[in-house]
Amino acid sequence: MKKNSVLKILVIVVAVILISLISFVGIYKQKHGVMENILPDYLLGKDVSGYRMVTLKVDESTTKEETDETNSEEKATQENTSEDTNTTNTEENTNTVEENENNTVDENTANNTSTEGNTEQEETKENILTKENFEKSKEIVQNRMKYANISEYNIRVNEEDGTITLELPENTRTDEVLQYLTLKGDFTIIDADTKEVLLSKNDLKDATIMYYPDSTGTTVYLSINFNEEGTKKLEDVSKTYIETTDENGESTKKTITMQLDGQELLTTYFGETISNGQLQISIGNSTKDATELNDYINNASYIAMVLNNDMMPLTYTLDINQYVSAYINQDILKIIIIVAVVIMAILIIYLLVKYKASGLCDAIAFIGYLALLMLIIKGTNIYITLGSMAATAVSLIIQFIAMNSVLKANKEKRNINETILNTTIMLIPIYIIAIVFCFNSWLQLSSFGATMFWGLLLSSIYNYLVVKNILVIKSEDK
Repeated sequence: MKKNSVLKILVIVVAVILISLISFVGIYKQKHGVMENILPDYLLGKDVSGYRMVTLKVDESTTKEETDETNSEEKATQENTSEDTNTTNTEENTNTVEENENNTVDENTANNTSTEGNTEQEETKENILTKENFEKSKEIVQNRMKYANISEYNIRVNEEDGTITLELPENTRTDEVLQYLTLKGDFTIIDADTKEVLLSKNDLKDATIMYYPDSTGTTVYLSINFNEEGTKKLEDVSKTYIETTDENGESTKKTITMQLDGQELLTTYFGETISNGQLQISIGNSTKDATELNDYINNASYIAMVLNNDMMPLTYTLDINQYVSAYINQDILKIIIIVAVVIMAILIIYLLVKYKASGLCDAIAFIGYLALLMLIIKGTNIYITLGSMAATAVSLIIQFIAMNSVLKANKEKRNINETILNTTIMLIPIYIIAIVFCFNSWLQLSSFGATMFWGLLLSSIYNYLVVKNILVIKSEDK
């Protein structure tokens, strides 16, 4: 019996230590040729990591160009219509007076072209700078941030001039994300020589990221998938833009250029006909370097982020881009961590002193509770904020009191199950408060509520499955 009891306790303790190592160190696995931690990173709130305040402003010069292009197209159409009408009138009318009248009308029309052109330009500009386009631009920015896994942000749009104000978390990817958030998203494939548009954003279905590992490393590809109409166009283009050889053996390459907002992504030709509607672009070179590979993956992800969302109805430029410091700087954060470790150490020492050798297993179990809670925070994407830190501290205190009650009940030969149940019932009001806080829009309260809820739930389950079993095994051993 004694050997079995020791073995059971040893299994439980080893399991708790293993969980603690997973939580505090991670699980590393080879991915794309490099070792990566497969566990998600902690999400840091703005009060811990700071945040970036950004203002996106409508580019008036680009809007004017778009207006001029629209007006030019309309004028060309009107001029063609006017010429056709005048030709018809000349052929049908033989009366000289009528011809003079037509000429007079044409002269008056020509004299008023400038005034009408300005009026049309203003009207077209008003049609572009609308509340609907402002809201649509905001929605597209939100969708792009969602695709980039940015969930904590504030966004608002000025309905008068379309200015978009953003507050988003500060991290190593912030500058890269901002670079692509402002893109209009106009994707085209053009003839490299004549600049004729062969395929456009309207021909796309979606874009995905693919990886090809080999002996030299891993290559990242951006796979651009076309819709039904785009697939037919791509097949025709891939038959035309190829390398040919003449009678003298000289080769000629007819190339295409892929552009995103007028910026060249790639100039190439086709080695074979593409009939499946899938065009793959290599991003960077094959590599085994983790940092370099991660950069390639990020670049491909950002381009896919733009291609997988609608094109912006307006062109925006980055107007204000400034970092706002965190409420908790690194020095304060270090102090908080040190204080937390000291308090944990004091509580563990208390267990060891009061319950002697048997308190060692309970101290390990206490550390295991914290490790599990931190894993839950990671897995449920709870942001680390002042609120969640406070909830973690309160949960640890509640767990310590609950464990102490269970240990005391065991020592006094009272029913352990009943003690755990009574403790859980006493915590019901706190459960309710935590659940209410979870649905609050303020991140501080919602993160506090979510952490507290999981902390209380974990406490009841953990005491019943781990702490209770350790005590029962010890009792059987006696």
